[in-house]
Amino acid sequence: MDRDPGLREVRSEETLCRETLLREIAEKVLNMARTELLLSLPFLNRALWQLALAPEKEIGVATDGVSLYYDPGYVLVRYREDPSYAMHLWLHVLIHSLFEHSYVSAEIDRETWDLACDLFAEAMIEGLNLDVLYSPVQGYRCQEIRRLRQGIRPFTAEKLYRKFLDERLSPEEFQEWKQLCAFDDHRLWYERPRSAQEKTRQSTMTGSLLEESEEPEGSAPGSRREDARAIWKKLRMHMESDLLSCSKQMGERTAEFLEALRAFDRKQMDYRDFLRKFAARSEVMQVSMEEFDYIFYTYGMELYKDTPLIEPLEYREDKKIREFVVVIDTSGSVRGELVQEFLKNTWRILKQRETFARKFHLHILQCDAQVKRDDVITDQRSFDAYLEQAAFHGFGGTDFRPAFAYVDGLVRRHVFHDLKGLIYFTDGLGIYQEKRPGYLTAFLFVNDGYNTRVQAPPWAVSGMIDGDNLRIISGG
Repeated sequence: MDRDPGLREVRSEETLCRETLLREIAEKVLNMARTELLLSLPFLNRALWQLALAPEKEIGVATDGVSLYYDPGYVLVRYREDPSYAMHLWLHVLIHSLFEHSYVSAEIDRETWDLACDLFAEAMIEGLNLDVLYSPVQGYRCQEIRRLRQGIRPFTAEKLYRKFLDERLSPEEFQEWKQLCAFDDHRLWYERPRSAQEKTRQSTMTGSLLEESEEPEGSAPGSRREDARAIWKKLRMHMESDLLSCSKQMGERTAEFLEALRAFDRKQMDYRDFLRKFAARSEVMQVSMEEFDYIFYTYGMELYKDTPLIEPLEYREDKKIREFVVVIDTSGSVRGELVQEFLKNTWRILKQRETFARKFHLHILQCDAQVKRDDVITDQRSFDAYLEQAAFHGFGGTDFRPAFAYVDGLVRRHVFHDLKGLIYFTDGLGIYQEKRPGYLTAFLFVNDGYNTRVQAPPWAVSGMIDGDNLRIISGG
C-alpha cells in the first residue's frame, strides 16, 4: 500500500497519460481505416463519416446508429493481431446502421437476431471481395457464409432470423457462428437511450451529419436515434445513386450490395397504416377543435351575452374500423406459426382505440380451395379463445374465389352492414376472380424468397410480408 500521497498522484497522472495516449492512437487507427476504405469503396464516402467516435472503456466496440463507442485498448489489441481489423470493423458496423438492425421490437429473440444481423453483415462484406481484408480466417468465413446462404432468397437478416428460429441451431453451431462473425457488441440496440448526462463525447472529426450540439437541451434522447434513422435512409439513397454511377469501375463487386439496398428500400409501409386503409368513415362523438373558430364564438358571447355566433361542431369525421374480414390461406404452403404471428399483430393493431370502433365485427376465415371455417371475433376474450383452440383446416389446393363468394353471401344476408375491408394472407399461388368485389381487398403475400414476383389482380391492394415484424416491403 502506497502511503506517499505524492507517489499516488504521480501514478494517477501516469495512468491518465497512458489512457490519453491509447485513445489518441486508437482514434488514429480508426480514422486511417476509414480513409483506406474510402479509397477502395468510394460509394461509402458519406456513410463513413456519419458515426462519431466515442471512446468508452469496457464496451469493446458498439454502435447505436449515432456514434461508434470503442474501448481504445481493445481496438489496439485486435489491430495488432490483424492489421485489417479496423477496416473490417467499419464495414461491419456501417452495414448494421445502413440496414437499421438496431431498430427492433421488444419481443424479438435477441441472441438469434444478433447472429442473423452479424451473418448478414459478413455476407455483404464477403460480396465486396476486398483483397485488403483477406486472411485465412476471412477465407474460411467466406466459404461458410456461401454455404449458408444457398437457398435463401432474398438474403436478408430477417430471412436468416426466421431460418434460425425454424431450424434451431445446436449450441455448438450457434457458438461457432458467433465466434466467426461477431465484431461488435449489440447491447445498445436494446438498452434505453442514454440520458443527457451520458451523452457521448464527440471526436475531433466534424463530418457527422448529426452533431451533438444539434439536439436541443431537454429533448428526449430517443429523438437522436430517430433523427439518425432518417439520415441513414438518405444515405442509402445517395449510396444507390453512387453505386450506379461507379458500377462500371467496380464491376460485379458491388452488385450484391446494391441489390440489398434496393430490396431494403422498396416501398415500405407501417402495417398500422396499411390496415387503416380499410377503415370505414364514421362520425365520432367528439368536438372538432380544428374546425372551431374562437373569434366568432367570443364575439357572439360579448355581443349577445350568452349566445355565440358559432357553435363547436359536435361531430368530426374519423376513420374507424367497424366490420372487417381476414382470410387465411390454409393450402399447406403457409405455416401455422406464421399465421398466428400475423393474427396477433393484426389484433394488436385493431384493438387499439384510435383504429377500431367501440363496436366491431371481425370474421376470420380459413380457406384452401373452399371455405373451411368462419370464426367471429367481437372482443378480446373471443380472440384469446380463438388463438387457444386455433386449428387450421384445409391443406388442399388454393382457390381465392370461394372466400369472396362466401363473404358476398354474408353481405347479401345483411350479416355485414358496411363491410369495407378484407385482407387475404397467402403465398399468392392460386386462382383469382376477375370481378372486383364491393369492398376494398388486400392480398398480403408471404415472402418466402420464391414468390416475390406474384401479383395480385389490378383491383386489389397488395403487399409483401417480410420478417417477424410484418413489415410491408412492397404494395400498391
